[in-house]
Amino acid sequence: MQETGFLGTAAPRAADITLLLEMGMGAGLLAGAVLARAGRIRIHAACQSAIVLLNLALIALTMFPAFHRQALPKLSGRIGKPYYALAATHAALREPSRRILHVERTKNSNPL
Repeated sequence: MQETGFLGTAAPRAADITLLLEMGMGAGLLAGAVLARAGRIRIHAACQSAIVLLNLALIALTMFPAFHRQALPKLSGRIGKPYYALAATHAALREPSRRILHVERTKNSNPL
């Protein structure tokens, strides 16, 4: 059985930690935006890069295991239904499409 979290809800401790880390990342992204507006581009880039790496680690440690444990076993029998097909397609294409759009937006800029 999972340990109850420390934020006063029925969520497990790991969910509480993840929530606090995500809130910290949000604050870090806002700080990075302020740094960019202030012209401190190198510090902005380092801040944003650190947050992206932390987010990738959180995804690998929390989202992938939950997907494999809860969603993947039930997906094969339901993939023909539009609701599940759309969600699976979104999950598969989201990150590659984000990266392509980011490259297209930034390929002609020289921020450093």
